[in-house]
Amino acid sequence: MTSPAQERLLHAAHTLFSGRSIHRVSIDDIVREAGSTKATLYRHYRSKDDLLLAVMRWESQAWLHGFQDNVARLEPHPARQLLVVVDALAGGWARPGFRGCVLTRLVLEQADPDHPAGQVLEDHQRRVREYLAVLARRAGRPEPDRLAAELHLVLEGAALLAGVGRDREAFSRARAIAGQLLGDPVYGEKADGA
Repeated sequence: MTSPAQERLLHAAHTLFSGRSIHRVSIDDIVREAGSTKATLYRHYRSKDDLLLAVMRWESQAWLHGFQDNVARLEPHPARQLLVVVDALAGGWARPGFRGCVLTRLVLEQADPDHPAGQVLEDHQRRVREYLAVLARRAGRPEPDRLAAELHLVLEGAALLAGVGRDREAFSRARAIAGQLLGDPVYGEKADGA
């Protein structure tokens, strides 16, 4: 549970961290954006790093719920939901101004490879793979954990190319690759219209 003051601080920090480099966002910027005070920020978060980790956990949770909701909206039948994971991802990320996964960008900005932000990203990626494995099991696919790892790699690659590389075709190619992994050529052929 977070208080309204924490929600405002998280939202403000998320907006600023997502739009600029972490190192270009000051505590003053965050409290100004949140309409808060430094005393309130430090009552809830010991440091900027503590706030960064909270923002990353919040982003991870929101992203995963949004992804799951997109999958369920695109394909209500649980056994067929695996067939829409690329579309669910593209729907949320293939938009103007998309700069790639916020969590990945925040981790890459850290100079320290042992920064705790890396663990938050690893936890997020594990949860995504677990969700994909659940979908693979529902679909009766053999080796669901392997398939989930392969699909996750395709999704991460598409997000990176679309965000950082500004590759507008990344999700179409990802859909074709996913179609091959799933043994569903029709899935891959629908890439242009998805």
